[in-house]
Amino acid sequence: ITDGKMYFSISPEGIATIDESTGALTLLAAGKATVSAMYEGCDIYDASDVASYELTVVDPDAVVEPIVFDSANKAFSGIGTSYDTSEENTVFVADGGNKFTFSYKNCMYTNNNVIQMKKSQSGILTSQVFNDMPNGCKVNVYYGIYNNKTPLTISSAEHPDLMSLSINEEKYNETDTYTQGKGCFAEIVLPNNSSFTVKSGGNATYISKIEIIPLSSPVTLSDTEDNSAKITKKNGRTLNATLTRTLKPSVWNTFCVPFDVTVKGSALEGAKVKQVKEVVDNGESVTFTFEDAATVEAGKAYLVMPTEAIVNPSFSGVTVKDVAPSNCSGNETYKFVGVYSPREVS
Repeated sequence: ITDGKMYFSISPEGIATIDESTGALTLLAAGKATVSAMYEGCDIYDASDVASYELTVVDPDAVVEPIVFDSANKAFSGIGTSYDTSEENTVFVADGGNKFTFSYKNCMYTNNNVIQMKKSQSGILTSQVFNDMPNGCKVNVYYGIYNNKTPLTISSAEHPDLMSLSINEEKYNETDTYTQGKGCFAEIVLPNNSSFTVKSGGNATYISKIEIIPLSSPVTLSDTEDNSAKITKKNGRTLNATLTRTLKPSVWNTFCVPFDVTVKGSALEGAKVKQVKEVVDNGESVTFTFEDAATVEAGKAYLVMPTEAIVNPSFSGVTVKDVAPSNCSGNETYKFVGVYSPREVS
């Protein structure tokens, strides 16, 4: 329409600015606003101001409270008290009172307020789709299992290539341990718009808590830059982290990161990971003794030797801790201390 004009506005102010003639938005802050498109009219067409759009601006670094289902708060009481081989729907109540839909099969609610799942993956629990977590989420399941090290599994119908990592798969023979859903832990990191399915382990499995932690925007830490500002900004955030560095094969690489990592299931799996066991100073010489490490602690220095180069390793669902690198072992003269940023040695 050659003789007509469109113009745009936004209300309230402060969320974004808008170019009145093009409609181009410049985002300013998290919040909600209404964007309106208006036509001023001409000899042929009447003026119109009925077109609008509800704009939501999300801060990717905002702290979002996790969704927690806890047996201590009877979150799972919607499940029946006996096994049912048919699939049933129920509602779990999270801490804070919000309700979420789950389906289950071969699961029952016990006197300890936990979910008991029938053995050999026949016990199945499936969540609704979680679609308001733009950076994805981390799902943690706390459980106990009877006299069997075969862990439960967490998977996603939307992402069949992803599978859970389960740790501390121990044998429990004491009733007051495994039947209370204690002793084992499994986790999986999922993109947005995902559901998840939990299947029981090799024997009777008991779930006491499920956490769904929304991820903050990812962070990249470089071995050529000062990373201190990024670490401070992301402190306390659970996110995906990438290191722009290469761990060389068949040699010892020093390694220190501001988050905890379980070696199994991470980019370090298959590499030798060592931590200081002790430092002996006899006055004439100093000996550092190292031992295997199954986990990497935030701020602690390690030695890593991969069999093949690990290029720009990524770590999913880690929580950043703005802690100063600590002395792993030693005395005031000889110690093993990490760094997060490059440092010139004079």
